[in-house]
Amino acid sequence: MTFTGAAIFYWGVFDFEYSKQKLIREPVLYKVGMEGSLFNTKVFWGWNMYALVQSVALLYLGMVFTQESAVASGKSFTFWAGGHIVYFECILLANLVLLRQTHNHTGWFELLLFLQTTSFFWILYLDTIIFTKGVVAYFYDEFMSSSTAWLGCLLVGSSIFIEKAFIDTLKILKKLTKESASKN
Repeated sequence: MTFTGAAIFYWGVFDFEYSKQKLIREPVLYKVGMEGSLFNTKVFWGWNMYALVQSVALLYLGMVFTQESAVASGKSFTFWAGGHIVYFECILLANLVLLRQTHNHTGWFELLLFLQTTSFFWILYLDTIIFTKGVVAYFYDEFMSSSTAWLGCLLVGSSIFIEKAFIDTLKILKKLTKESASKN
């Protein structure tokens, strides 16, 4: 709920592609829901494959690459810190997908996404200073010290928008190809 859930509730209640008046005037807009053209078995498995590709990328960016690079102290990035990077990348990715999919940019939703994403750091910091024994104790500095990990987070964040631009370009090319084929 803290990292991704609140925005989903907000999104479900306040995000509308069309105004309520337009939906009442034009019931044909409900046709896509009745036909199942926007959500069906093919779309469901497509989203699952998309999630599988993202999870493999997150695992490699957060765990494998960070383990192979040294942090400022000269030690390698620990498994514990790498796991937290992967978890943060998941939170970042989920919030950025919500941001990309929304239709209403009022400022409140974006603020909620920002608070959800940054709450990870507040909670992590509090955990590391409250629990003074074990692997969690005071590991916040180590967690923040890997430039490779933060470069991976930047790559994850930008990949959402690069992927969206790529898919939109493919859709435009497909549309242009259909138009040129119909003219011939």
